[in-house]
Amino acid sequence: MLKRLSLLFVIIFSFQILSQEAVKELITIDKILQGSYFARPFGGYKWYPCESGYTVIKPSKSVQSGSDIVYVNPKNSEETILVDASLLKLPGTDTPLPIESYYWSDDCSKLLIYNNSKKVWRYNTRGDYYFVDLNSGEVKKLGGDAEPSTLMFAKISPNSDKVAFVKKHNIYVEDLQTGKITQLTSDGTDRIINGTFDWVYEEEFSIQDGFRWSPDGKKIAFWRLDATNIKNFLMINNTDSLYPFTIPVEYPKAGQENSACSLGVVDIETGKTIWAKNTEDPKNSYIARVDWFPSGNSVLFQYLNRNQDVLELRKMNASSGDISVLYKEADTVWIEINDEIIWLSGSDNFIWLSEKDGWKKPYLADGNSGKMTQLYSENMDVISVSRYDKKNNLLYFIASPGNATQKYLYSVPVSGESKANRITPLDLKGTNNYNISSDASYAVHTFNNANKPATTNLIELPSHTVIKNLVGNDALEERISKLEETKVEFFEIEAASGVKMDGYRILPPNFDPTKKYPALLYVYGEPAAQTALDSYDGFFGFWHRMLAQKGVIVYSLDNRGTPAPKGKEWRKAFYKNSGVVPSDDQAGAITALIEQNSYIDATKVAMWGWSGGGATTLMSLFRYPGLLKAGIAIASISDLKFYDTIYMERYMGLPQDDPKAYKRCSPVTYAKDLAGSLLLIHGTGDDNVHYQNAEVLINELVANNKVFDLMIYPNRSHSLGEGKGTYKHLFYTLTNYIEKKLLD
Repeated sequence: MLKRLSLLFVIIFSFQILSQEAVKELITIDKILQGSYFARPFGGYKWYPCESGYTVIKPSKSVQSGSDIVYVNPKNSEETILVDASLLKLPGTDTPLPIESYYWSDDCSKLLIYNNSKKVWRYNTRGDYYFVDLNSGEVKKLGGDAEPSTLMFAKISPNSDKVAFVKKHNIYVEDLQTGKITQLTSDGTDRIINGTFDWVYEEEFSIQDGFRWSPDGKKIAFWRLDATNIKNFLMINNTDSLYPFTIPVEYPKAGQENSACSLGVVDIETGKTIWAKNTEDPKNSYIARVDWFPSGNSVLFQYLNRNQDVLELRKMNASSGDISVLYKEADTVWIEINDEIIWLSGSDNFIWLSEKDGWKKPYLADGNSGKMTQLYSENMDVISVSRYDKKNNLLYFIASPGNATQKYLYSVPVSGESKANRITPLDLKGTNNYNISSDASYAVHTFNNANKPATTNLIELPSHTVIKNLVGNDALEERISKLEETKVEFFEIEAASGVKMDGYRILPPNFDPTKKYPALLYVYGEPAAQTALDSYDGFFGFWHRMLAQKGVIVYSLDNRGTPAPKGKEWRKAFYKNSGVVPSDDQAGAITALIEQNSYIDATKVAMWGWSGGGATTLMSLFRYPGLLKAGIAIASISDLKFYDTIYMERYMGLPQDDPKAYKRCSPVTYAKDLAGSLLLIHGTGDDNVHYQNAEVLINELVANNKVFDLMIYPNRSHSLGEGKGTYKHLFYTLTNYIEKKLLD
C-alpha cells in the first residue's frame, strides 16, 4: 500500500511539473503599459560631422551628476571624451549643464547645449541654449537676459562666429565674440510669426524651424506668417477652475482663410530684408520648404498652390528678390513635396523625388536649367531617402518593390539612368532602418519584423558588413517565447471589388479551423500611415495579441490611399474619396475574408481605429450596415469641413468648390444608417480633431434615434496621453467593449 501511495505521489508531482512547464504567460494591459514588451532601442547618438564615428552622452565618472560627450570610433569601438562634463559649467557655478540635446558647429570647434525645453504645439521646441567653445573652454548662456525657455532653433553660423535663434516670433543673431545681440525682425507677435510656424504649417507640413543660414553666414532666409485673420477655435476647460475657461487655437478649417506666407532674406550686417517677389495671393499658396543653393546667391523654395496640385521649384535671387521657376509639376491630384533637398558635391545640382511617371523615383536635377534626369527606370517607389554618398556618388534610399509591408536599403549611382542595387541582405526579411554616417561609410542598422524585436548593429557600407552588435533584445525575445503563442501572419487578399490588399492576422492559441471565431479589424486607411507593416510593435501589437489570447482573430489590412510603395495610382485613389475608398476596400476585404475562411463568425466582426482610422471605422459601420457587429472610433473626424485647410484641401479640394464631395465623404452623412454597436471616444482638449466632431455626430445619432456608447476624456488631446491613468482606463474600456460585443 505504501509503495502504491508513493507511486501515486510521484505521478501527481510529475504531472504538476509538466503542467507548470506547459502553462504559458498571458499578456495583460498592465504589462503592456509598463513597457514589458517594448524593444530596447539604440538611441541618444549623433553622427559626428567631422569624423566617421558617432557621439553619445555618458554619465561622467569624475563629475557628480555630470555628462560627458563621447566619440566612438566605428573601426575599433574605441571611446574618446570630446567634451568633459567639467567643461560644461557656467562661470561661478559648480553644477554641470544638463544635456537634452546638442549641436556641433560645422568645424566641430563649437557646441550648443539645449535644455529646459517646453512644448510648442506638438514638440518641445522652446528652451535654453548654451554656447561652448571647445578651444577656449568658454561657456555662456545665449540670449542675454531672455526669460527662461524662450529661445527656439538656435543654430551656429557656417563660419562659426555667430548664433541665430527665434525668440517670441522674432529672429535674433548673437555675436559669439562680443556677445552683442542684434534683432533682425521687429514685427513679431502672437499673430506675426517670423522664423517659425502657426499650428497648421507645423501639423501638416511637419516643419517647426523656419530660418536657414546662407552658406557664407552673411544672410538668413526665413518664413514670415501673418496669422492675423486666422479664426480661433475655442476649446473649453471645465475641470481646472471653479468657472470654465476657453483655450484658443489658431486653426484654419477647410475653406477658411490661411496665414499669409512670405519668404525673406535678411542681411546680418545691414539688417535689410529682401522679400521674394511672388505674385500670388500669399493666403492662397504655400511655401513648403526652403534651402540655399550651395553657391549662396539664391534660395530654392517649394511653392504650392492652395489646392496643392501645382508644385514649382522657385529660385529667388537673394539680393533682388526676383523669382524664376526652375521646375514645375501639375496634376489632377495632389503633389507630394520633397522633405529634403540633397545637394551634390561641389555644385548647385540636387536630388529630386517625383511621381510623374507613376512611381516615386529619384531624379538628378540641374540647378541652373531645371532639367531632370531619372536615376533608375524600374517601377519601384522610394519610401525615404537615407543619404547621399559624396565620395562614391551614390544615393542610398529605402524601398521594397516586392513586398509593401517591408523595408530595405538600396543604392543607385547619381550619374544618369542606371539600375538600383539592393544593399540589405536577402535573409533579413522585415523592416530594415538605417541611420547612415555623414560620410556614408557606416550605418546604424536596425532589423525587426512583426515577430522579432529589433536587433541593432553597426555596419560598414556598401558591403553591409557587421562591425559590432549594439542592441540585441535577447532577453525580450526570451520573454516573448514564454507567452502563449500568438504569431503575426501576413497575407494578400483580393477584396470583393478586385483590389488586392496586404494584411496580417493574429490567430488565437490552439487555433482550430473547424470552430467559429469572432474577428476584429484594426484600421487607419488614410495617406499618413500603413498598418499592415512587418515590423515589431510592443504596444498596439501586443494588445492585439492579448485579444487573440482571449479568442479573437485580429486582422489589419491596408486599403488604397495608404502610403504603401505600390505606385501613384494606389496612393492617389484617395483623392476626393476620403472615407469612401477606405470603407469600400475594407468592406470588400471583410466580405472576402468571410467567404474564404469558414472559421470566421460573420455575426461577430468588429472594427476599431484612431483618428483617420476612427473615420474609416465610422464610414464602414454606417455605409455597410449589417457587415460589422460593432465599431470603436477614437478621436475621429465626423464632418470633413471641420478639419484643417492644408490636410483636407490636399485630398479633397476646397469645400466651396465641391461641397457634394465633402458631404459624400463625411461620416455624419451616413450616421442615420447605423445598424451595429458604436463606441465613440474623444478628448475635449483635442486641438487636432476637435471635440466638435463628436458633438455634431452625437446630435445626428440622437436625431435618428441611434443608441450608442460614449466615452469622453476631459481636456485630453488627440493622443489622449494626458491625465493620471488615462491610457490604462482607455485600454480597459476598449477591451471590455470588445469582450462584451465579440466574446459574450
